Amino acid sequence: MARAQWVLNKVNISSVLLDSSITHTRHVNCTSTWRLLQIVDNIFHLSFLLSSIYIVLINSWELVIRLIYTLFDF
Repeated sequence: MARAQWVLNKVNISSVLLDSSITHTRHVNCTSTWRLLQIVDNIFHLSFLLSSIYIVLINSWELVIRLIYTLFDF
């Protein structure tokens, strides 16, 4: 009887360790997937910011050129 109880305790401990290992693996996979999504999101935000800056600069230069043409009346 003591041997059977010892075996049951070992099985329960192994089961708990296995469950925690699977949960940890899922957590790590979830974390890495979440991190990858954050990186992709940051890249999109950066590209949007750079394109916005580019558009503003192009429009600014266009305004400067128009101002020069208006001032000097070419």
